[in-house]
Amino acid sequence: MGVGALISIQHVVSGTRGDPTVNKEDPTVNTGGRAGCEAVRGVRPCGVRAVSPCPGKPFVPKNPTREIPREEQITLEPELEEALANATEAEMCDIAGGSRTGMSLAPQPRTGLPCHTTTLHEASMPHNNLAWGKPFVPKNPTREIPREEQITLEPELEEALANATEAEMCDIAGKPFVPKNPTREIPREEQITLEPELEEALANATEAEMCDIERGHRVHRAVRGGNLGTRTPPEPTAATPHVCKHTCLHVSPRAHACAPGVVKPDKYKPVPDEPPNPTNVEETLRQIQANDGALEEVNLNNIKDIPISTLKAICEAMKTNTHVKKLSLVATRSNDPVANAVAEMLMENKTLQSLNIESNFITSAGMMSIIKAMYNNTTLSELKVDNQCQRLGDTVEMEMATMLEQCPSVVRFGYHFTQQGPRARAAIAITNNNELRRKQKKT
Repeated sequence: MGVGALISIQHVVSGTRGDPTVNKEDPTVNTGGRAGCEAVRGVRPCGVRAVSPCPGKPFVPKNPTREIPREEQITLEPELEEALANATEAEMCDIAGGSRTGMSLAPQPRTGLPCHTTTLHEASMPHNNLAWGKPFVPKNPTREIPREEQITLEPELEEALANATEAEMCDIAGKPFVPKNPTREIPREEQITLEPELEEALANATEAEMCDIERGHRVHRAVRGGNLGTRTPPEPTAATPHVCKHTCLHVSPRAHACAPGVVKPDKYKPVPDEPPNPTNVEETLRQIQANDGALEEVNLNNIKDIPISTLKAICEAMKTNTHVKKLSLVATRSNDPVANAVAEMLMENKTLQSLNIESNFITSAGMMSIIKAMYNNTTLSELKVDNQCQRLGDTVEMEMATMLEQCPSVVRFGYHFTQQGPRARAAIAITNNNELRRKQKKT
């Protein structure tokens, strides 16, 4: 179905071709309106809706007007809807101009007529931002050049204009050329002439060397108050030990150090990795089991490949050892079974004074067994249990504070409390224990 048939259909919807007439027998009845109703009834019985230029999508006007009542909406044939959807803007303007006459009448009441549709009026139609009854005007109109104003150039001139630069086009047009990013011309009195060797050195200088030269220039202007000149540098003496080799500036080391606006980065100081622990685990275990008097400190820190069975064997041997005073098991991957073995060792050992089991995988259950074992130990003065794999919890922290209050032998306790209450109690208990230890030493 073509767009040309749309105007005919709209005349059928609005009434007969031409102006609507009035029935002579009944002046209240609009003949054109009745014919329009019959024509519309012949096309499709009632059930009306608004026509959308985009099938399947609701029409949202840019300039919203009042909502169209249901009785004023129109249902069109599928062919007409498809034609409207594919119509160009110019064709839509033609359709709107042709149907303006038919839609000029407002709906009139009809008495005794079982008509389910109504005649359209102009205010009930969506505008679609089209000029009703006006010719199509493109969005970006271009003026057509008359034939007498057109100019034909030579092929060589056409090629020259196509390859001309912006400055050449300005010369042809008789306008001054203004560059987009103008650069300030350096006055002659501010220009500096350097030696050929210095020119070559500056051309091959790296970015760091250019920063050093700029720093020396700033120091010279700040200290000397002069400008860069071509004077001979003085000979180095005891009073002036530093003479710049590549420039004519004479700057003291102190002036270099206090140059304004120059920030020097801190020198990187590499931190070497800790050497591996040279302790022989098997030999240490043998000495502990033999109760060797030469072994007073056992350091197994950061040895991550010690089997759990070996750690438990060390704790079992420490129950009867009477010479080892310090045991350190930091970062040995100790877990709750090792913690239980340590708790049993603390209940029987009467010689150990320092125990460090930080940075391991001991949970709150294993830590609770160690803390409760401390009630039966009277010789351990230092205990470090911080930095475990998980948070120990409030119950363990409260038990730690209680243990420190009831075990006066513990004067150093390594743990970072997360609750304020246990932290304060532990601090007071450690202070009291140290004060008690000091009094015991005096007596």
